[in-house]
Amino acid sequence: MKNAKTSLILKTLCYIFIPIFLVVFLANVVVGVVLAKEPNVFSSKNVYETQEFANIYYGELNSLYNQITDVSRIVEENGNNSVQDEEMYYYSMHYDEYVNDNNEKIIYNLSTYYDVDFDFVVVDTENNIAYTNLAVTSNKNNIESLVQYVKNEKVAYWNFADGNTESNINNLQKENVAYSDRLYEWMKTNNKYEVYTTLNDSNGTYGNFWELEVLYNIMQPIAEGPYLINIIISLILLTICITYLVSALGYKKDHKGIYLNWIDKTPLEIIITLFCFGLFIVVWIVNSFTSHTSLLYNAVGAISAVTLLYVLIAIALSTVIKRIKAKVLIKNTLIYKIIVWTKKLTQELFKNTKLIVKLFILYGGFVFIFFIVMMMSASYYDIGFPMFLLFVLVVLVFIKLYNYLKNLYKIKTAIKKIYEGNNEIILNPEEMKGELRDVAIYVNDIAGGLSNAIEESIKSERFKTELITNVSHDIKTPLTSIINYVDLLKQEKVENEKIKEYIQILDQKSQRLKKLTEDLVEASKASSGNVKLEMEKINIIELIKQATGEFEDKFNEKGLKIVTQIPENEVNILADNRYIYRVIENVFSNISKYALEGSRVYIDVTKKDKKAIVIIKNISKESLNITAEELMQRFVRGDKSRTTEGSGLGLSISKSLTELQNGTFDIQVDGDLFKVEITFDLV
Repeated sequence: MKNAKTSLILKTLCYIFIPIFLVVFLANVVVGVVLAKEPNVFSSKNVYETQEFANIYYGELNSLYNQITDVSRIVEENGNNSVQDEEMYYYSMHYDEYVNDNNEKIIYNLSTYYDVDFDFVVVDTENNIAYTNLAVTSNKNNIESLVQYVKNEKVAYWNFADGNTESNINNLQKENVAYSDRLYEWMKTNNKYEVYTTLNDSNGTYGNFWELEVLYNIMQPIAEGPYLINIIISLILLTICITYLVSALGYKKDHKGIYLNWIDKTPLEIIITLFCFGLFIVVWIVNSFTSHTSLLYNAVGAISAVTLLYVLIAIALSTVIKRIKAKVLIKNTLIYKIIVWTKKLTQELFKNTKLIVKLFILYGGFVFIFFIVMMMSASYYDIGFPMFLLFVLVVLVFIKLYNYLKNLYKIKTAIKKIYEGNNEIILNPEEMKGELRDVAIYVNDIAGGLSNAIEESIKSERFKTELITNVSHDIKTPLTSIINYVDLLKQEKVENEKIKEYIQILDQKSQRLKKLTEDLVEASKASSGNVKLEMEKINIIELIKQATGEFEDKFNEKGLKIVTQIPENEVNILADNRYIYRVIENVFSNISKYALEGSRVYIDVTKKDKKAIVIIKNISKESLNITAEELMQRFVRGDKSRTTEGSGLGLSISKSLTELQNGTFDIQVDGDLFKVEITFDLV
């Protein structure tokens, strides 16, 4: 489950499929709602037979009524061009006039608030005037030709003349609209107006009719399919994707906890501002693209706007969710940071009142003097003297700041040298003033204290090393005599079995004491660094093979099977051949003593990040009720029984020797699993 949460591929697929499932779900829901209101809406052969199309056409006819009545009123009432222009400007109108040889006036290129999406010709029979949105051409330069042109273009049409309605839109027949508000007015005044309208392919590519046709063509196939099943399936898939994405957001491979990128670390107020700016761009795209007459242009604009909107919402919600998971939603805001900064500043003011008072006096004094000088400059006609005072003030402040920074740099340099190990540095407090003088005294005290502490530590370490060496040497002389006499006793023919047993115990304990003495000296040298190293390039694989061969008999006695995973090529490190072998030898010796009989010993050698890593694992005979840190201590053994011949110094010696050769020696304990990891830089 954790790997699934960190999968970048699954998250990307969810981001892709969420809008797809959402569109499918919403489209099927809309179809279901429409069918619930009008069960037969999608049974029509085409969009022109639907009630919704008739409603749009009806609305367009009402707009046409408003347009023609306003324009005709201006044409009839205003014969003066200047008055007419003012009237047209007031109503945001524009039109062109054409008078033909038959004295017929044609008002065309109409442009008002009430623009419609179909072609029309409205004839004022009383005044012999035609109103149209068609262009006047050589074959359309009289009323009859205009009317005939509209009648010939019949995708959908509605005509009214001589009190009769003619239309292929069944829902707009005379009996269905006779009592409507606007059209009824035209039908009552049938002696004055004739109305001819048509919707053809050229003007049906935009506006309300085109939008309805697109929706109808999309929804009709959905309505013919199992839209209820589609709603359920798409909702389930959408829920799964959103649930997974919400639970997986913030998790990244090889990273513990919630991972926050630079977007998530940006203050929330900035993200909200950028989101609002993105919404502004979306609105601009909608306004700029979707009002064009080109279908392709509209499609590109709509897709771009929707895609950008989805990206904005996805980024905003993702960062909010990750901030909530990481518990930094409030903390990662500018308001919160300002509040915290103000709180800290207030605490500092109350905590360091002496420093604040001093700063207030110095800064306040500077501001006061500066203000006095500026007032003098304003009152003097000759500003030379005030400017001289101001110059002197600036120079004095500069000198003060320079001396402060110079002394501060001296203190910084001294602290750096102490950090690097040079404790002989001494500052002269008499050269400094105020707070810096106290700091200089403290630095001198720290340097002296460190020197004393280091000297005492070196003395103590030297004393312990000498003590161990001397005691070990003193123990060796009587111990050698004991071992020699025990060997002589073993050569004697002793009949008493009890005495034989005593001799055997003396031999075991004396040999163990000898081993302990030798290990003690070696551990002391290794921990103090008193070891002469001869560093050379060593093939760690050959070294492990050699050590494995020498311990083969001991491993076989315990029934231990060696399982190795070693690369074929050389793995070279820089180390001392004697001491790196001693490290491996100590580990193998530990395994031969404490490993579970009949189990396996795993030896792996790998290369990673320019490091050579040797991993040795085995199963312990007894449960390791001890921590890895305790095992690394001196005189500590894993079984805690003190019945084996070990000194408890082997692992401690191995760790010290490894670190002296610039390597690392780590132990991991998990139940009865014992694991050693030795790491060196590759050569």
